[in-house]
Amino acid sequence: MAKVVILGFGNALRQDDGLARIALARLELACLPGEVEFVHDYQLLPEHCTIGSQADLLIFVDASLTGSSGEIRVQRVFATGRFPCPSHSLSPEVLLTLLRDVYGVEPEAYLATLRGESFELGEGVSPSTERLLPHFVKEISRIVEERVADHPLV
Repeated sequence: MAKVVILGFGNALRQDDGLARIALARLELACLPGEVEFVHDYQLLPEHCTIGSQADLLIFVDASLTGSSGEIRVQRVFATGRFPCPSHSLSPEVLLTLLRDVYGVEPEAYLATLRGESFELGEGVSPSTERLLPHFVKEISRIVEERVADHPLV
């Protein structure tokens, strides 16, 4: 059975930056195929390589500051080829580089983002982000279902 790791990151105390935590909670209720593990943290760290090294499919979930208002993007991501040292937070591409160079694995990986509206101090996402969260969760679910069902990863 395919091992899927969905790794969300962002600060839940900065409004829309916390959307990954909410998205992961909703994805947990979606009964996704495969063996799925959900991880949330404030930022990507080298320590996430341990769980990432076990994945056949790795999906990063984050709020975005770029793109048009409410834009949902799900794009394939790859190792960059180099690791900037020292680093206390990583991009998905750099984490994939560590997985490749240190663990010798290259899981299929995607970055799912939703363009946030408000990143000020405060709990809960903005009303516009809340309205788009079901669509965001559906897009992430679609990727997992397609990659696990149509293309066995093991």
